[in-house]
Amino acid sequence: MKLNTRMLMAVLLIPAISGCGDQGSALNQEIQALKQEQQMIGKKIDDIQVLKQGQERISKDLEEIKKLLAARPAPPAPPAAVEKIDKVVMIGSISPLGLDDAPLTLIEFSDYQCPFCNRHAQQTTPQIVKEYVETDKVRYVFRDFPIESIHPQAVKIAEAARCAGEQGKYWEMHDQLFTNQRGLSTDKLPEHAEAIGIDTEQFQGCLDSGKYAAAVRQDMEEGGKLGIRGTPSFILGISDGNQVKDTYIIRGAHPYTIFKEEIEKLLASLMVE
Repeated sequence: MKLNTRMLMAVLLIPAISGCGDQGSALNQEIQALKQEQQMIGKKIDDIQVLKQGQERISKDLEEIKKLLAARPAPPAPPAAVEKIDKVVMIGSISPLGLDDAPLTLIEFSDYQCPFCNRHAQQTTPQIVKEYVETDKVRYVFRDFPIESIHPQAVKIAEAARCAGEQGKYWEMHDQLFTNQRGLSTDKLPEHAEAIGIDTEQFQGCLDSGKYAAAVRQDMEEGGKLGIRGTPSFILGISDGNQVKDTYIIRGAHPYTIFKEEIEKLLASLMVE
């Protein structure tokens, strides 16, 4: 071990000043200082050892986590955007857009407070209506699938659209609600009814009675049985009276081109038959 300057001076002075009052006191102070310095160095060494031990524990924990992650099974692949389900699906109780005998039917399961549903309503539905509904190729159906866990007022809002339907203006209310989705709430529903020109007193009476609550929940239940978990979701298939067969499910608010592609493929299959 190397002696620093202070330690060396203390050692050399010991024989010369041993027994001298002032000088002996100074030497004792120097020795005490050296001892304190030695203790501090020892403490720093102990701290370094503690840090090393902590690093070793962290390294071991990380290795264990890596092993657990490696042993964990891979998560299931997300469902395909378009999937054949081949189930017979009812069109529900809301009057559809288009001819009843249109060769294809597109059913939308939707939530009036869902921003993705709003995007579909504003950007995609008008294109589908123009190219396929107005040309009598597709019957467009709307069914309610409010997600109450994140949109607690959505069930009542869905009822409001059906109450407007009593006065022959379901689709006008549908458009009104989606167009004014920001800030949409149950207390503003009479304002939306007035905006589309229906009898607000009759509308309010229908809404207060809750007469369409069961119909909304029936849509939700049937959608759940079809495997629908989020909105918007769509069922595309061949029209068969008040139901749809040879069905495909389309999950999510996709661009119009996706719907066009699937509709054209199904129309082409009918031509082959």
